[in-house]
Amino acid sequence: MLNPDGVAAGNGRCNSLGQDLNRCWERPPAGSEVGCAKKLLQELCLAPGGVLAYLDMHAHSRRHGAFTLSNPGSQALIGPAAASEARVPNGAPHAVWSGASWA
Repeated sequence: MLNPDGVAAGNGRCNSLGQDLNRCWERPPAGSEVGCAKKLLQELCLAPGGVLAYLDMHAHSRRHGAFTLSNPGSQALIGPAAASEARVPNGAPHAVWSGASWA
């Protein structure tokens, strides 16, 4: 979790300084949670073996369960089969695919 201080204060998207962490990935404030996470991911991408996948998990105030998001065109990078239910491990019995654009 990137935002424990914000969540403790009742903020789902903003940290304790009021910065919306969902909207600053392109140019994160120096020293912010997103800036540190982005730097770590960049370093891991350069390490031997790189990064296979990064999941941005979310919850919603009016929907049950969790969901993931991706950038438009991401399927072109990983192939359409990788974004299908068939590729999700059977260890995800509570996954709901009815709202997925590829379902």
